[in-house]
Amino acid sequence: MSTAPLLDVKDLRVGLRRDDRVLYAVDGVNLRIERGETLGLVGESGSGKSTTGLALMKLTPRSSWPHLHGQILFDGRDVLSMNDSQLRALRGRDISMVLQDPMTSLNPVFDIGDQIAEGIRIHTHVPERELPERAIEVLRRVRIPDPVTRLRAYPHQLSGGMKQRVVGAVAIACQPRLLIADEPTTSLDVTIQAQYLDLLKGLQRESNLAMLFITHDLGVVARMCDRVAVMYAGQIVETAPVRELFHRPAHWYASALIGGMPKLGRKIDRLISIPGAPPRLDSMPTGCRFAPRCPNVQARCREAVPDVAQIDSEHSVRCWFPKVAASGATA
Repeated sequence: MSTAPLLDVKDLRVGLRRDDRVLYAVDGVNLRIERGETLGLVGESGSGKSTTGLALMKLTPRSSWPHLHGQILFDGRDVLSMNDSQLRALRGRDISMVLQDPMTSLNPVFDIGDQIAEGIRIHTHVPERELPERAIEVLRRVRIPDPVTRLRAYPHQLSGGMKQRVVGAVAIACQPRLLIADEPTTSLDVTIQAQYLDLLKGLQRESNLAMLFITHDLGVVARMCDRVAVMYAGQIVETAPVRELFHRPAHWYASALIGGMPKLGRKIDRLISIPGAPPRLDSMPTGCRFAPRCPNVQARCREAVPDVAQIDSEHSVRCWFPKVAASGATA
């Protein structure tokens, strides 16, 4: 049995051409996901999270393909070197994605049954006459009531929570090994969100599914993830087990994100916010990308890009002067 990670991303860069320049929305990202593990990818809007998720399936615009660099090793195979036929076989069968808006993920002119059956038809040898029963079985897995009736419903006839479950059904129809969930609970109210997260955890336990959970909600990260990678301005600035990150954040950005979370039982007059805004792609700082907003910025931070330092075997940080030093002592 292989001991290598299911997904191993090495120095991933995703460039987008603008006039005569190539701007890198993802710049030197390293990630790994083990079989059955959930990795959270967090950060502000515009940090490159969704672009990273799309790149893992080579779903970024074709105009960006000449500027895709690094390696995306899925079960030992490099996704970036795959041809169109190999990519079609990979997507939906081995790696699936749940997008954040079910209204734009589902086709309004096809019924639910057709949309679930499409992937099964493409990736398996299930006879055409058995496709409806397979689609019903998948709807049952995502806890949709009366699946036989829902099979012939159209997206506009379903509630938001029901549509999100259908999107999940489409994603797991071919029993993928890796599920990329990009802000899958954004459009759901708190009660339905909790039910949906429990559903995903249940599906993961049933099939040893690995997940990349992309979100800006640290509460969801605490509930869903085993490890978390914090992303800022196209780079991973900290990676750690979830409990470690919440109790001992090493990067000042991660610390600020956690510090801005409201806490039950603690009365505050005003939520803490991070001053400033993330840098634009066409005007990145020379040194550390967080330096203009960092409360601990020093001269070296503005002059040179920080290296990645190991706090311990599972905890790394990209910072010249981290809050937690490699020895574990607070700086």
